[in-house]
Amino acid sequence: MKRTLFLFWALLPHSRNSVMSDRAVIVIFASLIVMSFLSNRAFALEAEGRALDPKTKVLLYTERHFFPAPQVHEVRYFEADGRLFATKKLDYAQSSNAPSFEQLNERQGEVISVKHTDKIELQYRASSDAATKSATFNVSNKLVIDAGFDRYVREHWSELVNRKTHSVDYLVPSRQTTVEFKIKRRTCLDEQISESVCFEVKPSAWWLSLLINPLYLAYDETTKRLVRFIGRGNIADKNGKYQTVDIYYQYIE
Repeated sequence: MKRTLFLFWALLPHSRNSVMSDRAVIVIFASLIVMSFLSNRAFALEAEGRALDPKTKVLLYTERHFFPAPQVHEVRYFEADGRLFATKKLDYAQSSNAPSFEQLNERQGEVISVKHTDKIELQYRASSDAATKSATFNVSNKLVIDAGFDRYVREHWSELVNRKTHSVDYLVPSRQTTVEFKIKRRTCLDEQISESVCFEVKPSAWWLSLLINPLYLAYDETTKRLVRFIGRGNIADKNGKYQTVDIYYQYIE
């Protein structure tokens, strides 16, 4: 049985000004939010997602997702003209909330590598001509890495739906640090699909929340699948800029 899932990743932008640097934090966080929504039979899924410009509705890029094994998730990113420009592979074998993963964006030569040993080992390269930076982190119940956020949402679905606010420490590869974000239920935006459960995600730090627009996510109430995402995207354009995207998620049996 095949299903098709629209998903979104957010990667940290590399702006040279402070405001964009702060916005970068939410960009990388967005990446973890929309990736999996998987059941125990997730390996049977194949997926495709279309990221649109919120104002013009022009296609910015397409994502295709494959699940070759129960704990393995592969993503391929394509330009609007169909050319492959980025790949990602996640492994949830050691942690559902904090998966290992490898990502390459050939637009800028950005490389992210996160591996589990007794700790979390991160290597990050911003572009093909940049130096690789490294860092290590302790594993904790609050630590969330990339698409591990999706599994975190499903594991805490009941509490979140009943309006309990949760906070997570999200790994930001481009800054080699973690940042705390709050997740809470909210009334769905007019633009979002009706009959959904909607959440708002924003930094816990008040000063950062003043600079960064929240992320809005709409989920199907029955299947707990993401149906729409509005916010800054995870894939930089050819100029290295990160765009605000409007992504619809569709599932095909």
